[in-house]
Amino acid sequence: MRLGGTSAGSQYDQLSILGTTLTLANADLQGTLLTGYTPTLGDKLYLIIGASGITGEFQNEVLVNGLTSIYIGSQLFEISYTASYTSNTFQNAGHDIALMAIPEPNAWMMLLGGAGLLAMFKRTRRSSR
Repeated sequence: MRLGGTSAGSQYDQLSILGTTLTLANADLQGTLLTGYTPTLGDKLYLIIGASGITGEFQNEVLVNGLTSIYIGSQLFEISYTASYTSNTFQNAGHDIALMAIPEPNAWMMLLGGAGLLAMFKRTRRSSR
């Protein structure tokens, strides 16, 4: 699978399975990010839609900070087996498989650390008045 943006059909391929159960037995999800596409936090990509049910999971998924995730290149994506393409809902709404871009755990730590330093700086400024 090649990912070049968030538009299904033109920037990434989407597989439609109508009215049948999708069985993921010994399946890996492999892909690459196309040049020029840098996913932003929350980008959703609905890869497989229209199944009446899903059994199994991709065997190359990983658990990162409690989220079922998968790497495409060096980008981490949360994966959902209960998404709904028609309602643009990522969890607990259907039987579609979707990816959502999430930052690396190190990026989260840097963001939280920066926010903590900013809060401490503001508190120190207030108390020194």
